[in-house]
Amino acid sequence: MPVEIEMKAWVHRPEETLGRVQRLCVFQKDYVKNDAYFSAPKASPLAGDAGSDLRVRSENGQWVCTYKKKSVKNALEVNEENEFTLSDGPLFMDLLEKLGCERSIRKVKRGKQYACRGLTVEVSDVQGLGLFVEAEKVLEAARPEEIAAWEKTIRRFFADIGIRDEDIEARPYSAMLREKGQTGKAP
Repeated sequence: MPVEIEMKAWVHRPEETLGRVQRLCVFQKDYVKNDAYFSAPKASPLAGDAGSDLRVRSENGQWVCTYKKKSVKNALEVNEENEFTLSDGPLFMDLLEKLGCERSIRKVKRGKQYACRGLTVEVSDVQGLGLFVEAEKVLEAARPEEIAAWEKTIRRFFADIGIRDEDIEARPYSAMLREKGQTGKAP
């Protein structure tokens, strides 16, 4: 099962940070990611399990469903990630609702994706929250020493682009959006 090692930070000095990202990284693509999060029904054993939300994403006409088992330590997310493509996203979301799942959060991310130091780097404007930089590495399996090594790589990269420790954000976007009352039915 793939393991995603990820960290994100607020971008408070966009010109400085973006300039450094563009100098250090290789541009890959622009993106708009429209996400709908679904919570398990109250009677489900998964109800209330932090990080158990299903995410249905639309990006460039493609639909993907993701389920993550999340853990966060020192603002580093280490997620067991299960992902599969969908031939019909709206139909699948309708099925989830019929099965008792609640569509709880809508998230829209617009940004640019880069490659740098073996990492996927994204600079995203998250609607309702602001500008963030994310750095992640996906491994087929992750031993503790690999996780520690990639955490050092991510933290070094953040320092090199001017991200301070206090800019690093441990909360998932979905939790921040819930806190702000940002819910919605799309995509």
